[in-house]
Amino acid sequence: MSENYIVINGKRAELTEEQLKQLGIGLPKNKRWRAKHGEKYYRVNTFNQVSSLRDVDSDDDTWLYHSHNYFKTKEEAEKYARVLETEMLLHKYADEHNEDMPWDGICEHYFLYFNNDAIHIGYFTFSKEARKIYFSSREIAGAAIEEIGKERIEEYLTYEW
Repeated sequence: MSENYIVINGKRAELTEEQLKQLGIGLPKNKRWRAKHGEKYYRVNTFNQVSSLRDVDSDDDTWLYHSHNYFKTKEEAEKYARVLETEMLLHKYADEHNEDMPWDGICEHYFLYFNNDAIHIGYFTFSKEARKIYFSSREIAGAAIEEIGKERIEEYLTYEW
């Protein structure tokens, strides 16, 4: 089913691109690639393994596409899998090494960021941002970099979600 339709007298009618054009309705340009019906694409499964599927316009295909787990090449999917694994390793390291760090406006919470071609360690005391992984000390954050590896963490921090 198309996302381009009208309803007349309670009945749904799909519109072609030509009909939309005649009505003066421009389609937004989709910047992301999507496979044609029956064409292969790649995704990362729940075991963080890359697998290929054929797009048959199913709800699963649409979900994977909209959740950005849908790739034209195996290499793109493999990069995404590495980034997910690095994120998991950072969470695991924080869970295993952090001390209690309440969000009380006093306690510093350290995080990693990438700027000027280098990994840096910053900190917050008040605000907490989504997708940031926090460490209870600068030393623990630095040790995470050493254990997991600078290249992996740089790839994670610079990945375009």
